Amino acid sequence: RRQAGHSKEKGAQLMRLRTADIYGGMIPSRLREDETLPALAQSIARHGLLQPIVVQENPANGRYMLVCGARRLAACRMLGLEEIDAVNIPGDKPEAVACFLEEHFTRKGVSFLEEARLLSGDGVAQKCCMPEGEMRRRLSMLELDAQTQAAIERGGLSMEQAEWLKGVQPEARRLEAAEIIAQRGLTTEQARRLLDRPEETQACGKRRAVRRAAEEAQRLSDALNAQGIPACASMQGQGLCIQILLKNERLS
Repeated sequence: RRQAGHSKEKGAQLMRLRTADIYGGMIPSRLREDETLPALAQSIARHGLLQPIVVQENPANGRYMLVCGARRLAACRMLGLEEIDAVNIPGDKPEAVACFLEEHFTRKGVSFLEEARLLSGDGVAQKCCMPEGEMRRRLSMLELDAQTQAAIERGGLSMEQAEWLKGVQPEARRLEAAEIIAQRGLTTEQARRLLDRPEETQACGKRRAVRRAAEEAQRLSDALNAQGIPACASMQGQGLCIQILLKNERLS
């Protein structure tokens, strides 16, 4: 089984294993409703397994516990592959759990807009194993103007949240809505309800404008005080009335 190199520094060993000799996984339930496995299997069939799975040998039974790569292993089994590349890490089960957690904590996914930009390249969509409907969804997001795309990425919106922005007009309201969804952390359903009620978005926009004006007035007041000029900012009345009150002193 042990066909490849050995890392003396870390003790990890690259191996060729029978899929039948690999068992378990950190979170088995992750695969129960994974609809992307067929696409992953197609990709492995076309390009091969680009990243080995990670396992840990169990000396008690001579088999290998799966540490990282449950989806890759499931896709290889779906293809009927009997052998798979694997990295065997030394240590005990806590070491394996720590490896799994670190691998997932440090993983940073590609945003759906970055995926869409890559998909829009010549011939990419025709060669990609991603389901056609998912490709269309991503490519349709590129119809949004550059400012809205930047707001989506800045706010970290998911594709499900951002899709509701496509029908929002004018651009100013669309940008305001993207900012509200991001700052409030709205769910997909809450984002839909917000965008279905233009008056609510408009009211939110006015409140935000008032708040920004008040914050700007306070910053100006603080700057004057820092220069030794006593000042204060206040809001009064039903409408917006921001005043900066200077004490009646001779200013040199």
